[in-house]
Amino acid sequence: MVIPQKDKKALMNGLSQPPGTSEDIPDYYISDYSRARAVVKVQDGCTHKCTFCIVPLARGGSRSRPPEVVLDEISRLIDKGFNEIILGGINLRLYGRDLSPGINFWDLVNFLGKKLYPLPARKFRIRLSSLEPSELNSRAIETLGSTSMICPHLHISLQSGSSSILKKMNRGHYNPMDLLSFSRKLKKIWPLYSMGADILAGFPGETAMDFEQTRELVRNLPLSYAHVFPYSRRPGTPAADFEGQVREEEKKIRTKELRSLAEKKKQDFLQRLTQEKKLDMIMETSTKGMSQYYVDCRLRKHASFTPRQLIQVRPLGVEAGKLIVEPLSETQPTTI
Repeated sequence: MVIPQKDKKALMNGLSQPPGTSEDIPDYYISDYSRARAVVKVQDGCTHKCTFCIVPLARGGSRSRPPEVVLDEISRLIDKGFNEIILGGINLRLYGRDLSPGINFWDLVNFLGKKLYPLPARKFRIRLSSLEPSELNSRAIETLGSTSMICPHLHISLQSGSSSILKKMNRGHYNPMDLLSFSRKLKKIWPLYSMGADILAGFPGETAMDFEQTRELVRNLPLSYAHVFPYSRRPGTPAADFEGQVREEEKKIRTKELRSLAEKKKQDFLQRLTQEKKLDMIMETSTKGMSQYYVDCRLRKHASFTPRQLIQVRPLGVEAGKLIVEPLSETQPTTI
């Protein structure tokens, strides 16, 4: 999808942010990608300073790429045949705060939804990378419900289900229980969706009660998977010197419990998908790909499809944690 220069002013109509990039972020451009699904970095660095995180020291403060720069990059990738674009960043909650005038991540998503949807001659999809619970508000519901381009999949940087532990992490700006309320509201616009979460087990000062609150939240959330890690000290971070460091053996036990619970939820979600009549799948190789629900799919038999191709498939069953599918048509075009 090449956007002629004469049409770019029309595309930017109504966008208050002037062209260009932040002085602190390289004006880099990606016109191709080695994988079947392309990542477009919209933000880098972080100024929040979670007590366990070394990123602010390693990557510096938050820098954002203006919406029109993101749009240009996505358009070039679409020209190369990409049918899935992933919007990535170190901390998307901080997106746009360094731009003038300030905007937020949902402003970017809304902008892309309005500008990209009428342009391509084919369907394609945008996937959102890791979000904080604090970003999941009424504006999120409004934005996600306004475009069909967004994959029905959210990955949440949750970290803990205990408010007291979140405060020790310097993440007290959100209430973990609000995620339950949001998930119920989301179901009204996405009757079927996948949700993943990042969780740290055994953070300094995490009591048995704190851990139980996390476990209970994981049990009640409609998660389809979770990335669970035991807390590990990072030299130079405040948490490395906190009192109440949890014993390594206890961290392993807690991590194992949460992973087991998350695996059960993953298997339940895979079985739920087998009831669907069709799924959209981005081919990553000639035999495997990724569904819109962030589930690995495997073709039952080899077919003449190529990487980056978006095809429709029928789920058949589950094997070794993968969804086994077959194409609805053996001669699907590269565009749907």
